[in-house]
Amino acid sequence: MKSIDELEALMEEELDKDYTNIESWKPEVGDKIMGVIVDKGVSQIAGGTGTPFILVMTKDEKMYRVFCTTVIEQALQRQKAEIGDFVGIKRIETPLGKRYKNFVVRVKKPKEISAEEFPPPEEEEVVQPKKSVKKSSGVQHIEV
Repeated sequence: MKSIDELEALMEEELDKDYTNIESWKPEVGDKIMGVIVDKGVSQIAGGTGTPFILVMTKDEKMYRVFCTTVIEQALQRQKAEIGDFVGIKRIETPLGKRYKNFVVRVKKPKEISAEEFPPPEEEEVVQPKKSVKKSSGVQHIEV
């Protein structure tokens, strides 16, 4: 269990988040966004309840706020989307006679993504220097 000080520090961090300057994704039919969910929140509006959103960082490291329509929110809940998951969202045609915006939403958990799709960064080879030991008059000298 966290201490009051730890909880206050976490709350302070949450209260200081400012997403007002992050570009909102405003898709037309056929538009897609893919990336990692880096945060979730609810927009703040005066006199009402805000709209849920997720922050998505794309592979080119741009951050977008994706407002969760009912369709998106339900799909994210069904797939148990969490921060750190890879998400893809595509706006599709709305069925004839309907008024809502329609989307296809897919979520991949990090453990579901193969190393071939997202290989780990290559490690630099570390070359260990060779040691030589010389003995002279009972004293060891180690040269590197």
